[in-house]
Amino acid sequence: MTAGFAGLAIDGVILPLVERLFAPSLLEGWNGFGSIGVAMAIIIWCGAIAIGWVLTACMSAVIWERYAPTQAVLDVESDPPAC
Repeated sequence: MTAGFAGLAIDGVILPLVERLFAPSLLEGWNGFGSIGVAMAIIIWCGAIAIGWVLTACMSAVIWERYAPTQAVLDVESDPPAC
């Protein structure tokens, strides 16, 4: 549950706040290029969302490794991959 708070903070608070602050100016800056400009703004925002997902995965893993029982972390890290 603690690791889920990283996702809640990043995807539920930080990214929507950044979107509210920067999306209008981002769209306005690309508006002069017409439909290509709007598409570029959307692509940039998709990149921001992707970075948010990567940060969520990394932060969740770090938090889990810090708060999980030591034996559970060692078992996950030392198990051979299932092929």
